[in-house]
Formats: sequence, structure tokens, C-alpha cells
Amino acid sequence: MLMASLGAPSKTVTQLREHFGKQYTIVEAPRAGFLPPRAISGVSPPEPVYVGGQCVTGHARVHYVVATDGSVASPYVEYASGGPFEDLATRSIAGWRYQAATLNGTPVATLTWTYLRFYCPIQLPTIVGLWGLKDQPVWIDLGQDGTAFQCRISPAGDLVVSKGHFQQPYWILWDTYWGIFGVTYADDVLSTTVPHGFDYQFRRAEVPMAPECVRAQHGS
Repeated sequence: MLMASLGAPSKTVTQLREHFGKQYTIVEAPRAGFLPPRAISGVSPPEPVYVGGQCVTGHARVHYVVATDGSVASPYVEYASGGPFEDLATRSIAGWRYQAATLNGTPVATLTWTYLRFYCPIQLPTIVGLWGLKDQPVWIDLGQDGTAFQCRISPAGDLVVSKGHFQQPYWILWDTYWGIFGVTYADDVLSTTVPHGFDYQFRRAEVPMAPECVRAQHGS
């Protein structure tokens, strides 16, 4: 039995049912008593890819089973950019480990997915400074020593903050909330991607962080 939350019928849902239905009996995950899998080790953006000595970028969306022992099984690449990225995507997630999903306390196999982007290395000095999202109260401040601070102010006025650090070759690791951001930098735009493929484009901040963010950053 394979627990899944596939949602409304679509071309992708049909493909997933056809593909995984050959190996598993697919059951829609209930809302009550079901806890989804939780990543515990190995989950990080893939390493840069070099072809002919040149770094190349690409992406892939992969659906896979988290088995009852927390291992990754039966990867299925829904789509990938050209070149080696379909194979690299499945190899990248092979070592990921999870705390398995449970149904009423019993471990169950589940279907999940991730979006992988293959980036090229970034030199920290090129991205040091304050970055902001256009027309939104969201900032990322990167220090010369690699320290990172993110502050978001919700429409209700709530403050969401986290500290973290930049790590070669191209990601930011956050202590809370956002996990690991893959980062690209081009044309003075800092683009970040979270594990399920949502992109955010930050530009050099034209206004300082809000005072409440500054106070949170410095612990006051």
C-alpha cells in the first residue's frame, strides 16, 4: 500500500497513478491520523555539474516513495532539462533519509516529490549585502563572514525571522523555517529556490530593513 496526496485529477496525477500503480496499491492519504514523512539526513541541493570542464545548470522534478524504513525508493522523473540531469536527479536523492510517514502511529510508505536545481558555484563576496523582494517586506542580509539573516513581515504584521549561513558551493542553510535555499546570482539578482521549486528573486535593497527586523537581527 502506498499513501499519496495527489489532489484533483490532472495529466500529472494520471501519469503518477499509471506509473506507481504498477508497483503499489495507491490509497489517498486521510487527513485524520496521518503524519507525512520528515527529512532527517542527506537532504540538500545537488553538487554543481561540469561537462567538458564547464559548469552547466539544469533542473528536474522527481516523484519518489519514502519507504517504511525511511529510505527513498522508485524514483520517477516527471521532467528534466537536457543533458545528464534526469540521471543526476535520481542519484542525488538516493541517499536521502526520512522519518517515515505514519497512519495512526504505524509507519506507511508514501509518495512525495522534490524539485532539484543544479547550480554553479557562487563566490560569497559577490552577494554580500542587503537584499529585498520587490514591493514586499522581505529581506536577506548576508555578511562578509557568511552569516545570513532573513526577516519577513506578514500582512497581519507578524514578524518571521531566521538566522543562517552561506555554504559553498551555492546554498544558504537556515536555522528555522526555510531549511536550505539553493542560490543563483546573475545580473545583480539573487534568486533562491526552496525544495518544492518555489522561486524568489531578490534585488539589492533600495530601503533599509524595517526597524523591528533590525532589532530582531541584533537580539534587542
